[in-house]
Amino acid sequence: MRLESFYPIIVTDHVGACRDFYCRWFAMDVVFESTWFVLLPDLMQDPDKVCVEIECDIS
Repeated sequence: MRLESFYPIIVTDHVGACRDFYCRWFAMDVVFESTWFVLLPDLMQDPDKVCVEIECDIS
């Protein structure tokens, strides 16, 4: 058996805040949205978006 695809499912009472987090920090664009569900893009179809740079100033 060969794995064709996989994806995370996040269950939350804060759909809007969760959407905003992934759109802001992972540069995702909403593919589909309703009051209870948000579909974000498959990053593996655009591997350049998989890289994330995080800066941290601990001074």
